[in-house]
Amino acid sequence: MSGVVITASGVDASANNIGLVLPYATNCEAFGILGGTVARSQKNYALGKTDFTLVGSPVLSANSAQFQNTVAWLQTTVAESDNMTLIAICSTAKQNAYLVSNYGTTRTGTTNNSYPLGANLRTTAQGVSTTVNFLTTTAGYYAGGVDDTANGISTTLTRTAAVGYRCAASRFTESSGVVKINDLTAGDSATATRPSGSRDKSTATFRVGSAILGDASRVDPVDILGFAIYSETLSDNNLTLVYNWFKTYYARRGISI
Repeated sequence: MSGVVITASGVDASANNIGLVLPYATNCEAFGILGGTVARSQKNYALGKTDFTLVGSPVLSANSAQFQNTVAWLQTTVAESDNMTLIAICSTAKQNAYLVSNYGTTRTGTTNNSYPLGANLRTTAQGVSTTVNFLTTTAGYYAGGVDDTANGISTTLTRTAAVGYRCAASRFTESSGVVKINDLTAGDSATATRPSGSRDKSTATFRVGSAILGDASRVDPVDILGFAIYSETLSDNNLTLVYNWFKTYYARRGISI
């Protein structure tokens, strides 16, 4: 599905409930443009989908919302599916924060690995360095039908912290076991494949700016401008289409992603 929206010159279509259409909208479960007002930040621009709820008083600026894990976040009604794409436009400052996540209760399985249920896109600060952080996507999985065997699959991009924003995306494909992370702003990616089993999905619905876990190591405030969640693994071409839409939208507001 594609869409064209015509608006008068100088009009901010984000204030209009029908003014935003992504160039690839098939299986888009959530699409948000954050900041400005509570009403705008809680609006789900994905066609026919339930609006969001701001929890814990996130701080809104003109074009972003500031969240903190389990303290302030945006709650969606989107459940995890076998194939997924998570996209977030986020600050590039060094931080330990969840961008889009439904990470649930931590399990410690027979492999002595500790991975939560669910899937997430997050940032991770590296040591005491002020210039290096990570973009990471992680998911739990179980092998041999044993649900308490808490394995995990993770793939990471090392980033240099900088002033500004970037567009990050995680993609999950159940049939192949592939997990992929993209930094669309930088134009690079990383991929991992689980060795066996199935992804251990969480029953919790996705949050923006927080996980379900009260993770004391990941509580830095994080600024998020916009996001999208798909119940399919977007192709490289479709992911680029969506990124270019966000890039153009924010460029018109003087923001480079």
